[in-house]
Amino acid sequence: MKKKFVNIEIKGEGQIGVIDLGVIDVLKDGETKTCNVIRQRLEPKLVEALSSHFDCTVKIRMTNVISSVGAIEVNVDVIIESEEQDYEEEVKLLETWVY
Repeated sequence: MKKKFVNIEIKGEGQIGVIDLGVIDVLKDGETKTCNVIRQRLEPKLVEALSSHFDCTVKIRMTNVISSVGAIEVNVDVIIESEEQDYEEEVKLLETWVY
């Protein structure tokens, strides 16, 4: 089994980083359990990466696992709590094959 990695992409900014999801076995766990595992591993790491990138507090509004079979694809709506005003950003996470 190979580790799974996803690129963090923000509209207008492109790729800002990569998250290591560890080993994920869809065939063993089934799709529903795999989606839950992806969410559990992804969300804390994404909040940490985005908080560092934006230099402010970030909260996850909604995580939508589009695909866990084949290439992993996840859309996450986050709230960026900046000093001026809070705003929402859509973050796309796409599996990358080489790392």
